[in-house]
Amino acid sequence: MRERRLENDLRELGILSIFEIRPVVLKNMKNLFAFLVPALCILSATFVSGAEDAVPAAWYETEFPKGVMKAGKRSSSANKKQLEVLKGKFVGIYSSAAWCGYCHYFTPQLVDFRKKHADEFEVVFVSSDNSEAAMVDYCKKYKMKWLAVPLGSKTKTSLSDGLPGLVVLAPDGSVLHRMSGASAAMQAKKPDPRFDQLYKKMSDWKKQHGNAK
Repeated sequence: MRERRLENDLRELGILSIFEIRPVVLKNMKNLFAFLVPALCILSATFVSGAEDAVPAAWYETEFPKGVMKAGKRSSSANKKQLEVLKGKFVGIYSSAAWCGYCHYFTPQLVDFRKKHADEFEVVFVSSDNSEAAMVDYCKKYKMKWLAVPLGSKTKTSLSDGLPGLVVLAPDGSVLHRMSGASAAMQAKKPDPRFDQLYKKMSDWKKQHGNAK
């Protein structure tokens, strides 16, 4: 009697009895799970697929955040698309300037070295010139066929304080070789033996790591 009376009181108050609430709740929970389970499966699959498809940025994208342009061009022409040229190559980051006396001995030798090994070696010029016009003229004077960063741009890898300075990175982005300042041979206007040392290091790296392309 008491349960029936309580049920009638709840009905009068507009509240369903516990006996009517239970099936409604169970039905709603069943519908909820029927929706959540497939949704969670889809979300999980998307997350896993996204993790597998994620490709880490190539080292040269972080090394040259403002992109590069062809040496002798204005800084405004720099873009990141041209960085693809560096994929799988040894890259020499060359710090130099038109006002640097010894650079005028070093640059022609670097031009020749790059020309001989263009299939596996590229140069990115980091200018210390006082103006863009000076940088462009310097590039054109020595017929630099390589790349350059916009005037005033910084690179991730620390460069030498002295000019000329060349930091060579392996195809995996690790530092392979450094050349800083003027060698005795350079001062005597003779072939710089450090280029032979560089080539040997490149050959040794390839023997150890294989073709990186």
